[in-house]
Amino acid sequence: MPCELPNEELCIYGGTMGAENITVDAWNGTGWETVFHDLSSGWNNQTITDWLTTSNLTIRFKGGNETGDITQDQWQIDIALVHLWNNVVNYELDLEVQWTSADYTRTNEELCINTGTFSGSEDLQVKVRSDGSWIWIMNLTASQWNNVSITSYLTSSTLTVQFLGGTETSDTTQDSWNIDATLLHVWTNESNWLSGWDERVKMTIGHNDIDSDLTNFPILVHLSGSSGRDNEDTTFVFDEVGLNSKKIAVTQSDGTTQCYVEVEKWNSTSEQAWLWVKVPSISATANTDLYLYYDNSQPDNTAYIGEKGSTPGENVWNADFKGVWHLDEDPSGASPQMRDSTSNGHNGTSNGVMTSSDQIAGTIDGSLDLDGTDDYIQTTSNELKTLDNFTMSVWFKADSTTAPQHILWEGPASQNGWGDGSNPTSHEMHLTLCKFDANDTLNFFYGYEAPGGDWVPAVEINGSFSDTTNWNHAIVVVTGASTSPSAELFLNGVFFGSDTGSQTNRTAWDTALRIGRPGADQRYLDGKIDEVRIIGSAVSVEWVKACYESERDHLLDFHKEGISEGAFDYVTRINNTAAESRQIRLKSYSDSNLNRLGDCMIYFYNSTDAVSNQIVVEDGSYSQNVGPWFDLGAFETIYVVVVTNAGFSGTSRISVNLEILTPNTATYIQYILEFRFT
Repeated sequence: MPCELPNEELCIYGGTMGAENITVDAWNGTGWETVFHDLSSGWNNQTITDWLTTSNLTIRFKGGNETGDITQDQWQIDIALVHLWNNVVNYELDLEVQWTSADYTRTNEELCINTGTFSGSEDLQVKVRSDGSWIWIMNLTASQWNNVSITSYLTSSTLTVQFLGGTETSDTTQDSWNIDATLLHVWTNESNWLSGWDERVKMTIGHNDIDSDLTNFPILVHLSGSSGRDNEDTTFVFDEVGLNSKKIAVTQSDGTTQCYVEVEKWNSTSEQAWLWVKVPSISATANTDLYLYYDNSQPDNTAYIGEKGSTPGENVWNADFKGVWHLDEDPSGASPQMRDSTSNGHNGTSNGVMTSSDQIAGTIDGSLDLDGTDDYIQTTSNELKTLDNFTMSVWFKADSTTAPQHILWEGPASQNGWGDGSNPTSHEMHLTLCKFDANDTLNFFYGYEAPGGDWVPAVEINGSFSDTTNWNHAIVVVTGASTSPSAELFLNGVFFGSDTGSQTNRTAWDTALRIGRPGADQRYLDGKIDEVRIIGSAVSVEWVKACYESERDHLLDFHKEGISEGAFDYVTRINNTAAESRQIRLKSYSDSNLNRLGDCMIYFYNSTDAVSNQIVVEDGSYSQNVGPWFDLGAFETIYVVVVTNAGFSGTSRISVNLEILTPNTATYIQYILEFRFT
């Protein structure tokens, strides 16, 4: 032992002592000298500098009476030690922690250290070994998780980390740091899942329903108890997010690129919603997948989800859309009542004696019931006066087909639908039920009535129509309106008729688009009307078909992914992004206030039929605290599900290790999961 330090003591701890003295002697090199004349119970400390002159020290224990001693005594000696120290105290911490089988192939790699309380003011530094040197990465902060990326340092399966006190020279103040957990978190972002969102439903547009590739197409997503082509129940979305429509996101097929969404209606009471989603690309040769995410724990998604008039809502309708009226508002409200969903702001004003009862269920959310007497909507959209190519679309339900009734109209205020045969400037345009001389027809007209009762210069499409039972979808596509006009009329996605003409004079058009009547005070629509649109281009036949299928909710198939948290107290996802399968299990290692929990079950669930109970508490104590190994397949997602109840108020905690067994080895990675029950 060292013999050069200025402070040297012999320290002996005694227990119960006999009546006879017990002495302690030290060998001075030539004889014995007494250090303690009589040991007592407790600590007995004595300087031994005079005897500790070499690296060896010899002591002996001797009873006080050694001649004629006929009484047996006992002395209990617990410990004997030599305490050596310098007058200058130097407190140093240099602790190393090493991982020898770290997965260094991940794209994200973090060192995560959970700290407790610190005493003193000295920093606790954390360094990592890299290229033969110690590299500082952070100073720890007390009572929190301290996370730092180590991607640039974790280049092999071995990682060495050093904890080092900030003052290591002449450090005379003793500091302490409580470290609760030190772990290495490595992961690769799941390539097709929006980060942080727990639940989603896949929506598929089958390529057999798309005849040609479409771009920037607005599709209808109808959430209800009977959604899409297969009448799927999608009310689980409302079970999760309730009345907050901003707790959703819609992405393209990559699962991460978000689409803009306009919320036409969100009714959590009836569990129905009508959403318009701008899809950048829809393929005619392969299915197009979209993902609807829903998660009540997410902040409001105001960047991509919005109502009419909001920036994300208007972004659904690009500049080609000149006006979009869903017609789901109360016509008796403050004017203008009918909101235009585009950024053009061509809101419509209701006219006639329209009441709240005229707002009724339509083919898409709400619609208007026009009385055929004085009800109509006046918009401010006048783009049709100058556009060379354009498209008009509308859903309507006729109450009668025995008299002319204008569905959509634009032109001179003095005209009644077909113009003045003697005045070319009376040119007007309409989509109308019946002609002035023929019932049970559907008519599109662009031009004016020529002398003699015909309209040779005009575009005129007329065909048989007498349906007063069903909702019908009409689209008119006009090209060359300023030079050599031509038009096609489609009914319910099918070609209805076409015509060409020569009349191009629109100079007298002084009235913007009307819904439900012409310029003159007559020929009002007797029927229901919904979803009116004006597009500033001639859409394709393929667009017409897709529009009809989408707006009647017959374009999407829904496939639920993940599980709804509404049925459980807690759900989290575990994703295996590797091409190899894993085995996983949960193992409890600490808890508090377990007795509050009447029953608690933490288990794995894979959304099909595989369930594995992991941690089970019954009547306040564990009936199972280590789960069996569970197979996590390549690229598979499973869930950690918690169901529990408590007998009285307070907070309980169960901390578990998530153990992941590396394939073909006996080694495993551990992650800490903590569940708190309040």
